[in-house]
Amino acid sequence: MIETFFGLARLGHTDGKGMPNPLQGALTALEFSDVIVFRSPPLAVQRAIFGTLAPIARWRGYSATYPQLSRIVLAPRT
Repeated sequence: MIETFFGLARLGHTDGKGMPNPLQGALTALEFSDVIVFRSPPLAVQRAIFGTLAPIARWRGYSATYPQLSRIVLAPRT
């Protein structure tokens, strides 16, 4: 999740605070919900919101992760 958000920020696909588009955020958060839970809103609300927005995000062409944003691809070790 962090790698995805940092990669999107590096490409200029986040707002001034470093947050991705809400659809992208919902899809990525749902993908990583087994390891990351936000403090707010409550978990039940998160599941409802992310579960509703994720299919819309997929339909609009978003992906939860992007292999091309991988640290290995962006900055290979020498």
